[in-house]
Amino acid sequence: MEYPKRLETVHQIELTNHCNLKCVYCMQPKQEREKVFMSEEIFHKSIAIVKECLEKRKQGSVWLHGLGEPLLHPMLEEFIAYARKELPTVKLLMSSNALLITEDMCLMLKNYGIVLHISVHKPEKAMKGIQLAIKHKIVEDISSNAAIRPNDWAGQLDWAHSPDVFPCAWLREGCGYIMSDGNIVNCCTDVLATNILGTVDDWRDILIAPYQLCENCNQTP
Repeated sequence: MEYPKRLETVHQIELTNHCNLKCVYCMQPKQEREKVFMSEEIFHKSIAIVKECLEKRKQGSVWLHGLGEPLLHPMLEEFIAYARKELPTVKLLMSSNALLITEDMCLMLKNYGIVLHISVHKPEKAMKGIQLAIKHKIVEDISSNAAIRPNDWAGQLDWAHSPDVFPCAWLREGCGYIMSDGNIVNCCTDVLATNILGTVDDWRDILIAPYQLCENCNQTP
């Protein structure tokens, strides 16, 4: 694979880096970034980038989450409705810890065709939400990867290193991660924003290549 290469697809849009948990095996409590909810302006610009990638046949899905719990966003339904209106054919996914899932939340997510992945961290608190999501058939996957597929975030965290080694799709496919403040990095592991490549305003100038975190990552360039 030759680098650098242009940003060709948006893997995920981080609605917020706030979270309602502080898991010891997650980088979220360790971040020094300001904790914010993505603004409507930045979200609209993010969706416009996805639309352009879609027109170039580089985009088929997008995740609406990042280093935080997306269901916390105060404009969640407005954002999801806008994304679905602008991206009617794109698979919209979201990962949640399920603590905030209610009957009404399930109905709203289902109405807009959101595909939910649930990451179980507090089963005693998440069970009700998980069962509701299953009942409404909006769940594609339920995992407990901190134990089953441990990850030390490319050596940034004192946790087990992932035993799975495979080529990095982020680099191979020219993926971008749009953070809640509008900055763009090229990897979900770079949650501390050590390698900001650009913003939603200058994304066409972004060049993607292996960087420092790749050295200790289980995903190979």
